[in-house]
Amino acid sequence: MNVRDGNLAITGGAGYIGSHLSRELLIQGRPHIVIDDLSSGDRSLLDSSVPFFGVSILDTRRVAKILKDCKIRTVVHLAALKSVAESVANPSRYFEVNETGTKTIVEAMKMAGTHNMVFSSTAAVYGEIGNDEAFIESHSMKPSNPYGQSKSNAELLLRSACDESELNTVVLRFFNVGGAISTHLRERKGDNVLSVLWRCVEEGTPFLIFGNDYETRDGTCIRDYVHVQELVRAKLRAISLLEKKELRGLEVVNLGSGIGFSVLELVREFEAVTGNRINVVYGGRREGDPAVSVADISKSKDFLGWSPVMTLADIVRG
Repeated sequence: MNVRDGNLAITGGAGYIGSHLSRELLIQGRPHIVIDDLSSGDRSLLDSSVPFFGVSILDTRRVAKILKDCKIRTVVHLAALKSVAESVANPSRYFEVNETGTKTIVEAMKMAGTHNMVFSSTAAVYGEIGNDEAFIESHSMKPSNPYGQSKSNAELLLRSACDESELNTVVLRFFNVGGAISTHLRERKGDNVLSVLWRCVEEGTPFLIFGNDYETRDGTCIRDYVHVQELVRAKLRAISLLEKKELRGLEVVNLGSGIGFSVLELVREFEAVTGNRINVVYGGRREGDPAVSVADISKSKDFLGWSPVMTLADIVRG
């Protein structure tokens, strides 16, 4: 693949979601490049034919030169930090990478004449909600942790940039992402509940649940899960809308299943799929964790023509 043939750039493309997107683009024969400083990514997750640039998203001039030299039309911005617990412990780092990093990417795109972005956001921008409700995109952003706040700030920055320039952006708010197309691409290092459960299964260690006194059906938090390949499908649809100039300005879309599962229900699904008994232990609530986070996916169906078909069992098997 010739570097100068690229028309898509994936920042953070050597990470879990980025590597899945890159694989799908290769299958479809879509030229693309990856920009990743490998602070958390792994280059071995990428095919060797994919042009790779080991550059920080905070280096505006170098990123701008790459985008211009490679004739990039659309940036899929995935580079970010994403641990709620880590963001509570080190908030300044999260604002630097997630908020300032988004600002530098926008500046680099302006310098390079690149006008389209697919931005990876998160359900963490919403914060708390009533236990019987699902989040819709028009809900106020009231994040309950620095991770969510850093992404909320980045979204506001993008909205202003779209209003003031030729930038067009699809913001995709991910709920809990899991699964993989192969064991090689499975997310193993993360501190998300799916990665932790897989480590517990493989190592035979106890699984710690943070809080069993929430006002939910079994006292544990309820979350919405979506398979990473479903996410890739949605991203490709967003890219297509931007390339066909069917979008101007900024649109926000939830990506989830629309179904909530408690942490205990997720544990039982892991046990059913793997055939392994998981020893559950309980601790206190973790700061920044809302009781319930479930997506309303009506807009994803209408705007993107996307809805998930893979089940929780599919996500666990991945």
